[in-house]
Amino acid sequence: MPTAQQLKAYVGSLPQLYRDILTAFAQAAYPMRRYLEGMAVDVLHAQMTNLGMSHTDSEVYAALEQLERKGFFQVDVIDQAYVGTTPLGEELLAAVTGRLAPKATVPELPNPTR
Repeated sequence: MPTAQQLKAYVGSLPQLYRDILTAFAQAAYPMRRYLEGMAVDVLHAQMTNLGMSHTDSEVYAALEQLERKGFFQVDVIDQAYVGTTPLGEELLAAVTGRLAPKATVPELPNPTR
């Protein structure tokens, strides 16, 4: 896995479309998004629009496919267009936002007794 410094340099080299997607992804669910949680692509695109980022649906989907191929995101378009992060994607988002999404920690649920 790349270091935090390497990812920051990588973010600086990204075309604007990818930086916009990462910024909108981080802001759309903040502060409630937890580690490895994603969202509907429609929510992501709406956030991009709200932030004044003018990219077409086709551009966003094509960029998400690229992010998936590089191992940053997981995109599911079969049932509902959904995008989630991978551990590497979480590190990339941390390089953009300066914070890592918290991991959910809950106690193990005991088995029911009969």
